[in-house]
Amino acid sequence: MMKTKLRARKVLLVLDDVDHKDQLDALAGDLNWFKPGSRIIITTRDEQVLIAHKVKCICNVKLLSDEEAIGLFSRHAFGKDIPVQEYKTQSLEVVHYAAGLPLTIKVLGSFLCGKDKLEWIDALARLKTIPLEETIAKLEVSFKGLENDYKEIFLDVACLLKGWEKNKAIRMLESSGFHARNGLRVLEQRSLITFRAKNLDFYLSMHDHIEEMGKNIVRRMHPDEPNQHSRLWIQEEIEDVLGDGLGTEVTRCINLKLTPAIVGEGLRNMKKLIRCLILNYRESGMDSDDLVKIEEFCQHFPNALRYLNWHYYPHSCLPKTFQANNLVALEIYGSEIEQLWVGGKVMRKLKSIDLSFSKMRTLDLGLTPNLERLDLQSCYDLEEVHVPAGCLRTLVYLDLGQCERVKSVG
Repeated sequence: MMKTKLRARKVLLVLDDVDHKDQLDALAGDLNWFKPGSRIIITTRDEQVLIAHKVKCICNVKLLSDEEAIGLFSRHAFGKDIPVQEYKTQSLEVVHYAAGLPLTIKVLGSFLCGKDKLEWIDALARLKTIPLEETIAKLEVSFKGLENDYKEIFLDVACLLKGWEKNKAIRMLESSGFHARNGLRVLEQRSLITFRAKNLDFYLSMHDHIEEMGKNIVRRMHPDEPNQHSRLWIQEEIEDVLGDGLGTEVTRCINLKLTPAIVGEGLRNMKKLIRCLILNYRESGMDSDDLVKIEEFCQHFPNALRYLNWHYYPHSCLPKTFQANNLVALEIYGSEIEQLWVGGKVMRKLKSIDLSFSKMRTLDLGLTPNLERLDLQSCYDLEEVHVPAGCLRTLVYLDLGQCERVKSVG
């Protein structure tokens, strides 16, 4: 009908919230359907829909500036373009919380309209721990349209990987079995994530409310039972779960700050499942008893672990109790490690190792026959890298920069 009825007419056609190419094929299949001079505006959450339809001009909608945000909020909250003076401080708090997102600004403006100042203060305090359901529900439309593996990648980014360098995040996700490059591109096209350039690298980023939405998805089924969450990132909750021995096989990823309050034995109930363990550790301020507790924690690494990230690892080798049969990526930057294991251990699944700025002395690549990436940058004590015949067939990246004591590679 569109093709036959509008061919002789110059039109302005707005197609809002398109989520599938079939919709465009039916409503604007070709430019010759419309008279020259016509304009077609399409809005969508999925950039790939526009790319597949060969749309020539694609523009990303920018977030509101503070000035635009305060005007939009004031129109919904007060019915005019500027806030009432008595509520100016609270209005600016709303704008700061919304971070330029029009949906949040309109929802909060309508919600706070007609309420007194104490109600405003209480509502703003609530937002610090409880997100707006109406905003979350609308943002979640893009998430619900994802395939299951892309949903998992999104939740990893929201809960763990926001702010990570892109390639490092890809290594973590690939160690878990995801097709990370394609998955991150899909999330970017759905406007769920962005990449922020810094120097020559790109870093994962997402709007605060999209991050909030992702974390809410993980927590909402069991808000008061963190041991039932697939991902743990809140320090106090992790300490409680591990300290009380409440770990379960539901948990897939943990990002924690390693302190004396962490009880390593709590990992025992998680030994079948954890695919990602990210540890933040600094030795400064710890006494000898604290360091003993850190040593004990190491003895409980789950053998199902696929990705281990522990910057400043404090020991000379990995624990004997850690079988690492499923380990795919090992990142222990700036560590005290001198050798991976005492006596050696073949790790056939290990594909990526980052030992940069560590105290490695020797490394036998015969123990990692399927290694693809090896970063030994600035290992100043490194003297020898043993390379048995055939073990470099899979290696595509090697950094030996500033390893000035290396006497032999071979």
